[in-house]
Amino acid sequence: MVRGDALTSLFGGFFGLPLMVTSGENIGIVRVTGVRSRYVTAAAGVVLIVIGFLAPVTRAISVVPSAVVGGTAMVVFAVITVLGVQMLDRSDLDQHTSTFICAVALALGLLPILIPGVYAGFPPNVRILLESGVAVGAFVAAVLNILFHHVRPRIAARLITSRTESNR
Repeated sequence: MVRGDALTSLFGGFFGLPLMVTSGENIGIVRVTGVRSRYVTAAAGVVLIVIGFLAPVTRAISVVPSAVVGGTAMVVFAVITVLGVQMLDRSDLDQHTSTFICAVALALGLLPILIPGVYAGFPPNVRILLESGVAVGAFVAAVLNILFHHVRPRIAARLITSRTESNR
């Protein structure tokens, strides 16, 4: 699913289309409906492609009030939020490094939302990444996780090994 989003975003970029980020929405819809069949997903995709070519159907869909679309989106994103909280519940937040990683990633991810224009002084190419709270939060969480859970234990092991060898 992530590879499909990436390929769609890559090819869509050639035509000036926005990025495709559907993984969270798909997970939310699967959780709400309980339908986990890839055949249903493929069939829904075919139906959407067919609808895209039928002008009367697209006109009928376009008259759906924005409040209905917004209400549906709120439910889907609320489900995604609940799933995120459930993921946090499964993580080991009793360990102080995990708590720190989660807190820093969340804080830096919320920064561009809470303080719009905070990155205005940065070059445009860097600002594109920094102004996306999701991108910043995910990147910071990944880097801190690597540092705390992979790099630091190796450094500590080397220090212990070198101390024991020097004491001999």
